[in-house]
Amino acid sequence: ASLRVCQVYNLLLIQSAESEKYWLNVITVGIRKKFPGAIAVVQQNRWRDIVDLGVVAKRLAAMCGIQFVKDPVEIAAQRALIVADVLHIKEAIKINSVVPQTCRSAFQLMAEGFKTEDDTGVACFVQARQELHAAIATTEATHPQVMGSCGDACLILAATLPFYAARDALEEAEEKYRRALALRPQFTEVLRRLGDVHVMQSKLSRITETAQRLRVRAGSRYMQALLAEWERDQAVKNQVTHPLDHLFQLSPADFCAVSWASAHFTNFEEIDFSGTPEVGPSALRRCIGKKPKVLSLNMAGCGNNDNDVMTYLGSKCGSTLESLDISYCHKVTGIGVVAMASFVELTSLKLDYCTGIEDDPLKKVFEACTHLVHISLRSLPRVTNKSAVYLGKFMTSVETLDMSDSPNITGSIMNEVAQTCPNFRVGKANGCFSIDDVPMITMGRVCKSIQELSLVNCIKVTSLAIRGMAHKCKSLTALNFEGCIRIDDAALAAMSEPDAFPNMRKLNFNSCDMLGSQGVTELVMAHPHLVQLRLGRCTQINEVAIRRISRMCSRLTDLSLEACLGCNIHATSQICKSLLELKVLSLANCPLVDDTTVSQMAQHQLNLVDLDLSGCKLITDTVIKALVRNNTNLTSLKLYGCPRLGDKSLLEVGQCSVLLQVFSVAISNYITDHGIMQIVTGCPLLKELHATNCPRITQDVKQLLGLQTPWIKLSF
Repeated sequence: ASLRVCQVYNLLLIQSAESEKYWLNVITVGIRKKFPGAIAVVQQNRWRDIVDLGVVAKRLAAMCGIQFVKDPVEIAAQRALIVADVLHIKEAIKINSVVPQTCRSAFQLMAEGFKTEDDTGVACFVQARQELHAAIATTEATHPQVMGSCGDACLILAATLPFYAARDALEEAEEKYRRALALRPQFTEVLRRLGDVHVMQSKLSRITETAQRLRVRAGSRYMQALLAEWERDQAVKNQVTHPLDHLFQLSPADFCAVSWASAHFTNFEEIDFSGTPEVGPSALRRCIGKKPKVLSLNMAGCGNNDNDVMTYLGSKCGSTLESLDISYCHKVTGIGVVAMASFVELTSLKLDYCTGIEDDPLKKVFEACTHLVHISLRSLPRVTNKSAVYLGKFMTSVETLDMSDSPNITGSIMNEVAQTCPNFRVGKANGCFSIDDVPMITMGRVCKSIQELSLVNCIKVTSLAIRGMAHKCKSLTALNFEGCIRIDDAALAAMSEPDAFPNMRKLNFNSCDMLGSQGVTELVMAHPHLVQLRLGRCTQINEVAIRRISRMCSRLTDLSLEACLGCNIHATSQICKSLLELKVLSLANCPLVDDTTVSQMAQHQLNLVDLDLSGCKLITDTVIKALVRNNTNLTSLKLYGCPRLGDKSLLEVGQCSVLLQVFSVAISNYITDHGIMQIVTGCPLLKELHATNCPRITQDVKQLLGLQTPWIKLSF
């Protein structure tokens, strides 16, 4: 690998007849095809003069994990290969980038503005900003580099303008940078620029608290940029993953140079394209390479992955690929699925939400790929038992099977797998309404290795299923029967028998309304080592059972008692005092939970990460302050339907919960624009904000947040 990177290094940086031929016949030809509006083509500049060779060399070195003895940029500068002006301004703006034809003059004006420091330079930036505005309004509304450059112009002008004009320019720069980040979330240069904006805004602010908050936001932006760059470089350096994100951070010119050079490096064992819908089919094929050694390939959410890519992949990686994930690839249909039959060494396959997959092609895959260990077939509406039955016929090594939300796959498939695969460990069939007790009884008879079972909303499952596994499936550690409305105390009685499930740690019986207090009491006495217990919407559980939970299960980290009528002041206070390791707690819709309970929670619960107090109508602003100050690691806080809460609570949340990602508050007449803005500005990691039925939140703030925070899922 080091030898290959040195060869590419010589071609890119060392001036010789061979390198000149390489630049002329390879890279220049490629750039003319890909970017016909390039400055290099329009002005007939030499391609080597406008590429940022320092960035390219750094990427090449990171790909192979080597270091240059001498800085490549110094070598290039000594040989007069890079224009001095470009070297001088490259940290301020990527003038050396290939830019859209409509913005070429604006970028040239900005280059002239950097060269001069008098009024002429300011005039250049003003005119450049006007031209970039026009381009954004017409043809370049989705170009992140143009958006970021417009923000650069506003940021530079802000330093030369009077107070009010400077403040307006900074607000405009912030808007443009945020829009650029919405188009490319890990744009490290823009993250740093946005931090610079917040620093300048803090200097102009006349309110001490606002200035301090802006400096904190600036620091978080700088940290985001550093972490994104570190993660990207580390992944590429170790050759563990190649997600193309490290290329999308580059300018188009650098991207082209690196993509040409990286053709020499095709020894990646794991490639991850997940969540990159902008990657086209040709890029997918090119990055896989001509002689790949890929063992794991993740293309989940890659919308351009189609049958041609799968056919190419089958011809190149048939003998090496062991793990494949094409979830949400709706363009993959019969031909693409048939190509997967060539992956004879495949051990892990995920086809979730691939709505174009049908039975006949899938049969061929299951016939050929007999070594599959982990299989996921979630939400495949066209797949039925005709193909799924081949899992039990041709495979004996299946350990994990997920067939959730696939309505045409029945319980007989899991029954078949349980009989033919002795190492079957994890089974998930959430939302499969046709599943009954038979598969679980079969597991108890022949499959002793099952460890995790999830049957959410399988309404035909009864207590006989648990009775059939008791004393037999002793390796079982997690059961999820949420929404299985026929589960009653007989199931809990079977679980409470001595040595029935000695390794049980996680139980989910949400919405199993037939469970009673006696069954729950016996359950927790038999399983004191539980770490998760969810009994939400089990309305028959009384105070005695809840007190027994708090006394017996001291190791609980996840507890849900949503809508349990037994959650009165005494029971909830006992929970807060006894279960000191809780990280996830839900007391939603418990009508007796009030300030006393929350004050006890604030005093004793110091490790909460996810808290749900929705529907607790007696809670006031008084206790929220202490709660959020003592639980600074909160990532999710739900206060939906607490009508007595107002801006005071939101102010405390915005100041203390810097890690908050999900916040919900609704149905309150005391929440205004001020409180909502405190949440948005004080929680830099916020992803979801729900504030429905709050009449004092104005339409202007809703529209403003929709424009300036596109990364936040808003609900008003």
